[in-house]
This record gives sequence, structure tokens and C-alpha cells, in this order.
Amino acid sequence: TFDWIQTHADEWFEERIDGKSWRILQRHLAIWPRHDGLLHFGPAEHQLTIITRAGQRAEASVKAEPLSVSVAPHPDPMMNGWKFAARAVEIEDVLSADPARLPDGEAVTRRVTLRALGSLPEHLPPRPLISEPWLITFAAPVHREMRRTPEGPVSEVVWEWQFRPEHGEPGVLEPISIPWFDTIAHEMKTVEIPSITIGYASYYTGQTAKGRFSARLKWGLA
Repeated sequence: TFDWIQTHADEWFEERIDGKSWRILQRHLAIWPRHDGLLHFGPAEHQLTIITRAGQRAEASVKAEPLSVSVAPHPDPMMNGWKFAARAVEIEDVLSADPARLPDGEAVTRRVTLRALGSLPEHLPPRPLISEPWLITFAAPVHREMRRTPEGPVSEVVWEWQFRPEHGEPGVLEPISIPWFDTIAHEMKTVEIPSITIGYASYYTGQTAKGRFSARLKWGLA
């Protein structure tokens, strides 16, 4: 029903309740519902070893009552089965060379990093499919990771491609929009992988592209 992580270390403190001193355990969790409706998280039960007033070890059970959460449907049901929600999202796009003026037979590497505050790595979208008849494309394995910050978990996914044009005439990769739900503003937003032009520099000088693989590209594709 939920995905969850522990966001901070456990906190222990003393508190007086009804005139008695109690030892309190507080655990901080972030939870993400997997579907809409009235959902129940818990109960959570912890088996502890405590030291009694007599100085003896004893087993104790601490139980937190279940939490009921009403979850509204996702505002965009047409998201290919995944529901991407976050507090903030950013995209970093890095190219190994000027893709519009490549040396004949060479490839350009494109590395796109998508970061999201308040999401888990598995919540980030799948790699966009890039396929053009004029372009040879090799996609590297997808890398996902998460780090904990005082503001919440920050997850990122890295997509990397190598592109080599089939001929000298430049071609255009259209921009790719990625929709996401802003959990602060409570509205759908989009981030965009920008458009790029890919071609050989020889096209602009009137030279003919050789159309051969370089040795470096052969190893990369292998």
C-alpha cells in the first residue's frame, strides 16, 4: 500500500505524562501511497530490550496505532503507469561535444540527469525512447540513486546515450516533456529535455561525410 523510508535517526527523550515519567521513542518516516483511496499505514510494533529500574534486562513491545490516510486520485491518469510526484524537480543536460558539428564518423554522448526532492528512485520515470531513422543510438544502463538531506530525500536518475548520424545532413531531436505533480503547489507541471541538432561539420563546408565508424565508437557500441 505504501513505500516508505526512515528520514532521521531515532530520537529518545523523557516526558512526564499523568504525573509519571516515560521514556519516549520517536521515529520519523516518509510515506508514499501506491494508489488512491482510504489507506491504512501500520500498526507498527517494535520489540525492544530495556533496562528495568532494578537494573535487569527485559523485553518490551511498543506499538503505534495505525494511521488512516485519504489519498486523492492522481490528476493525470495518462502517465504510462507511473505516478511522478515531488516537491521540486530539475534536469541537467550535458553533451560531450557540439552535436551539430561533429567530425565525420564521430558520435556525441548525451548525459541527462533528472533530480527530484521528495521522491524515491523507483518513482522517477522510465528512460525516454529516442529512435530516429537517420540516427544510430546506443543507450547506456540507467543509474538511479538517493541521498537523504535535511529537506527530505533527493533521488536522481541518469540517462546516457551515444548518437551518431547516418549521413551528413543535420537532424533534429525534438524536446521531451516530462510531467510531474508538484506536491507543494498541488498542480501538474512539466520539465523538458531540450531539443538538439545532430550532424557533421562537413555538411556546412560542402564536404562529404565518410560515414565510417571510428575505433572509439566501435568500442563504445560494443
